[in-house]
Amino acid sequence: MTKKNKLAPCPFCDSPENLVVEKIVFDATIKDLEQENEWLEKELERKSYMAERFANELEKDEEECESLYNEIEQLQAELDEHKWISVDDRLPEDEDLWVLVYYSSSNYCAISCQPFSHNITHWQFLPEPPEKE
Repeated sequence: MTKKNKLAPCPFCDSPENLVVEKIVFDATIKDLEQENEWLEKELERKSYMAERFANELEKDEEECESLYNEIEQLQAELDEHKWISVDDRLPEDEDLWVLVYYSSSNYCAISCQPFSHNITHWQFLPEPPEKE
């Protein structure tokens, strides 16, 4: 901080007789403010770059998560197709559909078509046949 004394005309009447106004000049203040503004501009640029980078990474992560959720749903659907279904919950919609059935009284499985006998407690869809090469 530099202090300078300088006589100037009176700010009210502009008279040269009243040359007693003392002016303090802070040379470093303007320079300090310019340097601080320069630093703030660089900091803003850096943080904007980081925010954009994080946003891009987040978008990639969201896309990957959505893909994984879709895969999980597909695997869950496949798993559900191969679960035993209680005859109390539902029966096959197509009466001509052959399904795998479970007889609880004799503890064995068989392939059957509706109508189900009273000993059948569970059923499940048959898997798709293997593809021909």
